[in-house]
Amino acid sequence: MQVQGKEDSRTVLAAVQSYFEDRRHTLQTQVPFGSGCKYYQYEIGDVKMLNMLLGMVSFNKIQGGCMYCKCNKREGVTDPNHQCELLSDLEHKECYSKAQDKFEELTENAKLLPSVDDAQILKTMNNWAGNHNFGITGFGIHPDILPISMVRPDVMHLTMAVTKSLLKYMHNLMHYRSKKFAQEVEEIFFEFLEDEQILIWKLDKSIDTYDGAELRKFTKNFGFLSEQIQKRNLMCGGSSEWKALLQALPLWSSLSDFVLKAKIEDGEDYLQQVDNFETQVKQFYLYGKDSFLTNRYGTIGGAESTYMHILRFNIATFARQCYRDHKLGIGIFSVQGFERRNKESKFFYEHHTNCKGNIPQQTLSGLDRNYKKRKLK
Repeated sequence: MQVQGKEDSRTVLAAVQSYFEDRRHTLQTQVPFGSGCKYYQYEIGDVKMLNMLLGMVSFNKIQGGCMYCKCNKREGVTDPNHQCELLSDLEHKECYSKAQDKFEELTENAKLLPSVDDAQILKTMNNWAGNHNFGITGFGIHPDILPISMVRPDVMHLTMAVTKSLLKYMHNLMHYRSKKFAQEVEEIFFEFLEDEQILIWKLDKSIDTYDGAELRKFTKNFGFLSEQIQKRNLMCGGSSEWKALLQALPLWSSLSDFVLKAKIEDGEDYLQQVDNFETQVKQFYLYGKDSFLTNRYGTIGGAESTYMHILRFNIATFARQCYRDHKLGIGIFSVQGFERRNKESKFFYEHHTNCKGNIPQQTLSGLDRNYKKRKLK
C-alpha cells in the first residue's frame, strides 16, 4: 500500500480484517504451553496506523481523543496536576457500539437529504466522535478482536517524533535570530555531527530529512549541546522560550534512554527507574509548556501531539504493566526490525521488479537473496 496505493483507513482495514479475525480464532483454540500460561497478543505500531486500526479521530486535529484515554488536547499541558484516565476495554467497546448507532442514524437521515454526501457524513461523524465519544468513530477493528488494552505505541517512532519536535522548535527559534547567533550555535554541532548532517540544518532542509541514527545522535548529545550553549552565553537575547528549551533538552536524553530500554539486568530496580522517569517527564512537560508545546499562535498546549501525550501520561503505566507481566522494559514495544524489513521490501519492489507478472514472487526472491547474502558475511 505504501508504494502502490493510498495508505488510508479504508484500504488498511480491508487488508487486515481477516488477519485479526484469524488471530482471535488462534488465541481461542490453541493449546496452552502449560498450566498457568497466559498469552499476550499485542498490536504495536506508529500512531497513524493505530488510529486507523482503532478507528480514532487524530489527536492532532481540533477534535479527537488521545487513543488510550479520555483527555482532550492541551489539558495535560495547561494543568500541571492533570490526571489521565485510561479507557478500559469495556468502555472502548461501549463507545464503539455507540459510534455505530450514531453512524446508522446519520446515514438514515442523509437518505432524506439528497444534498448530504458521504464526505459530509464522515465529517459530522468525526466531529461527533471527537467531542462526545473520546475520538472513537466505530470505523476500526471491533474491540472484541482488537482490545485497546493490547495496543501499544512503537517506542522507536515515539522517540523519533519527540526528537524531531524539539529540533524543529529549536531551528525555528534560531531562524529568527541573527546570522551570527545561528553560526555560533552551529559551531557546537561540529562536535558531534558530520559535515553533511550540519549542511541539512544550515540549508533549512526539513528536519524529517534526518534518519533514525542521526536523530539518535542528536538525542544522545542534547545534554552536551545545552551545556555548551549556556557556557558560551548564547541565550537568544534572553528569550524565555530558549531558556526553557535548554532545560528540556538534557531531560529528553535521559527520558529517551528509559523509553528504549528493553532488557532489565539482574539486580536492577526497574520500578524505581519508572518512578524517576515520571518525575523527569513531569518536569519535561513544564519546560515544554513554555516552549515546544506552545504553538506559533501562542496557544499553550497547541503543539501537544499524541506521542507527547503518551510519553507524559501513559508510558510509565505501560512500563509498570510490562515489568509486572514480562519482567522486561517498555522498549520491547518496538517495530524497528520490521521497519528495516519494510524498507528492504519497498526497495526491491521499486528497483528489482518491472511491476508486471508475479510481483510478490519477484520481491520475495530479491529479499531471499539479500537475506542469504547477509548471512554469509
